[in-house]
Amino acid sequence: MKKKLMEFILKDVGEEKESMHFIMYGDFLTERSDYEEINEPEFYNVIIRKVTDGKEKAWRSKAVTFSGHKMTNIDCAEQALASIICNDNDVEVIYLDAEVETLVRQYIEKTAFEFQGRKISKYHYNATLGACKLYLATDKFLYYEKYGASIMLSTDDGHAVSDNTFFSEIGLEESFRAIEDGKEKILYGEIPEDYIAYC
Repeated sequence: MKKKLMEFILKDVGEEKESMHFIMYGDFLTERSDYEEINEPEFYNVIIRKVTDGKEKAWRSKAVTFSGHKMTNIDCAEQALASIICNDNDVEVIYLDAEVETLVRQYIEKTAFEFQGRKISKYHYNATLGACKLYLATDKFLYYEKYGASIMLSTDDGHAVSDNTFFSEIGLEESFRAIEDGKEKILYGEIPEDYIAYC
C-alpha cells in the first residue's frame, strides 16, 4: 500500500445527504506555483478507499465535470485538497500527511483579511486553475483569479459557488452591479476602472 496522504469525512453528500469517509493513498510532491510565496500539489498513483463500518473498500468516482470530463482519482485528490484549503465546512479532516499539511498551511496562513471570525486566505487552490489569488471579496462572495480565469466561493463558509470560469465571470459582473446598488459590500479589492455597468 502506498503512503497515506489524507483521511477525511465528506458531510451531507448527494441527495441522501449522507456522510462519506475516505482515505487517499499515493505519492505527493510540491512544485512552485506562479506566485512566489505559494506551492502547488502534484499527486501521483492515487488510490481512494471508502471506509464503511470500519472497513476500507476500493472506490472510484462516477462524477463528471461541467465540461464532460470524468473525474480521476488524481482529480478527486486535488478537489479534496481544495476543500481542505478553503476550510469548507463539509469536510472534516481526520489525517493529513506531514507534506500535505505543510502545503495546506502555506495557503491558510496567508490571510488577506478576517470576516465574522473567519480567516479569508490571500491564495486558494483550485483543481482546474491551480494556485490562484484573491481578486475581489464582498460580504457575499470571494473571487480568486489566475490569468483572467476566476472561481467564486461563498464568503460565509468557503463553499465553491462556481469553479467554472464562465459562471464565475457572470457572478463577478453581478457582484459589481450589486456593489453599485448597495446590495453587496466590498471587503477586499476594488471594481476595476474599465468596468462599465450594463444598462
